[in-house]
Amino acid sequence: MDLFCFIECAKQSRSPEVLFNLLVSCSSEQGFSQVAYGALTDAEPTRRPEYLPAAVTVNFPSAWCERYAERRYNAIDPVVRRTTMQSAPFLWDQLAHKYQLQPGEMRVLNEAKEAGLKHGLTVPLFGPFGQLSVASFASRFDDVDPEYRLSRLNALACRNRAVIGG
Repeated sequence: MDLFCFIECAKQSRSPEVLFNLLVSCSSEQGFSQVAYGALTDAEPTRRPEYLPAAVTVNFPSAWCERYAERRYNAIDPVVRRTTMQSAPFLWDQLAHKYQLQPGEMRVLNEAKEAGLKHGLTVPLFGPFGQLSVASFASRFDDVDPEYRLSRLNALACRNRAVIGG
């Protein structure tokens, strides 16, 4: 499905579930079938990014999601932490090269890879009143090139945000 088809299909539905499934379908064609989409902050300026709202839609492996929640990885996840500092999409594989990651942050990235999230990229999405949402795409394939797919997945994430407004 091309971007124009995605936009037209997305315009037809206001259901967050349908829109998320459409996003997953389009990103899967790019080799990134694992998607997380949701808000890191809301309209309340006092809310801190490490307290993720419950309204995050994700199709990552369920065992990974359970482990992530159980160990409260959202507080040390370098993807979540760096999203608040980025204005452009970024590749997970480059985090360790760009930043001096703490051992806990490296553990999260390594365990994510072991859980099948081998390569990923994240798109920060900024709202009009300071809200920050995020779309993360991950691939279970070793040979996928996230840098090659970055612009297309960025366009899908931005278009999806424009349609559902979050």
